[in-house]
Amino acid sequence: MIVALSAVPQDGTTNTYVKEPHAPTADWGLVHGAVHQAKEIGQPIHVGPVVSSDVFYNPDAEQYQRWSDRGVLAVEMEAAILFTLGALRKVHAGCPAHRQRHRGRGRVQTDHRRRDARGPSTG
Repeated sequence: MIVALSAVPQDGTTNTYVKEPHAPTADWGLVHGAVHQAKEIGQPIHVGPVVSSDVFYNPDAEQYQRWSDRGVLAVEMEAAILFTLGALRKVHAGCPAHRQRHRGRGRVQTDHRRRDARGPSTG
């Protein structure tokens, strides 16, 4: 499991709301709670930065490695805008994710999509 602490905004949606550079960051209470819950149930967990990208098939195949070399744990599509809207609207925002493998490259799927794929969330 991955819990995003911050997100590099490589998407157009985040730029729609905030025009200048910023560092979208998760609510610490949600991150802290997720870490403790994962430890309690014995779930391996990684906490750190992710990249939010709206590119499905990146023509720069080496970009993923460059991000990884700088400590980015995953590439996903929503964390930056979730954190940005949370900050703008003064609400708590977090982004748990799980690793998914596709064609030999690591990908992640955010938790809410995983729940949607399995049916309605019960939590």
